[in-house]
Amino acid sequence: MSNRLMVLAALLGVVLVAIGVSAAFAQEGQQYPRQYSGEEVVVTGVVEDFGTAVEGATQYGLRDEATSGVYYLAGDFDFAALLGQRVTAYGTTEVVIRSVVLNVSKIEPAGGCDAPNASPELCPPNTVTATFALAVECEPPAETGFSASVGEAPSAVGALLDGDGDGVFTTSLPVERGTVQGARIDRLDPISDEPQAPLVATTIEDFGPVLFDEDKTFEASISFCDGDGGSGGGPGTLPATGGVSPIAVLAGALLLAGGLLARRISR
Repeated sequence: MSNRLMVLAALLGVVLVAIGVSAAFAQEGQQYPRQYSGEEVVVTGVVEDFGTAVEGATQYGLRDEATSGVYYLAGDFDFAALLGQRVTAYGTTEVVIRSVVLNVSKIEPAGGCDAPNASPELCPPNTVTATFALAVECEPPAETGFSASVGEAPSAVGALLDGDGDGVFTTSLPVERGTVQGARIDRLDPISDEPQAPLVATTIEDFGPVLFDEDKTFEASISFCDGDGGSGGGPGTLPATGGVSPIAVLAGALLLAGGLLARRISR
């Protein structure tokens, strides 16, 4: 009788252990997705190459400095270019088998763009480029030149040159990112035949106020086929340049009529 009780007790113990293990696994299986899937997290660490990718992510990842958690990185970013850089990534997690994928919505240098050695891939320069192109039809007068300018002062000015002889005069100017400034292409002619005579500027195209949030291109044209006078050939082609400002054109015409636009420009 005692042997039977001992056997029954042993069997009962095995059953209880099995039930406890099953419950533990079930509980772990329920908690793991709830703990990680769909969470909004902020992870700081050095971008590493894990060697192999997991489904829906790249082979690059982060080891969180705060929790030591490992995250595979996914999203529309060039993570390979950030390899070895210390970054802070923002996004939503997703469990893929036994790995955690971080769907990155934002990534920046740890410490921000003001930190030493901030990543150029994540921190664009403080300037953008304004590119000007003037198509010139027929041969302009020998002393005629062309210039492009940004801002009223102007803040940047440059001579338009035809380096390859294709009839398109170009220049590029640096402009502070995020500023709104006017952009203009001018024709420059000497006021007399004397050497080093001052030049008078005639506006070929005024593009109006422009938001320089990115690189911009401005295009215009002029024809000298009917003589030395020359004529503008239409507005610039890039959107978001604001078009021609009637007030600016009128003011330019009045200043030109009064001879106030005469200025010396070194060529």
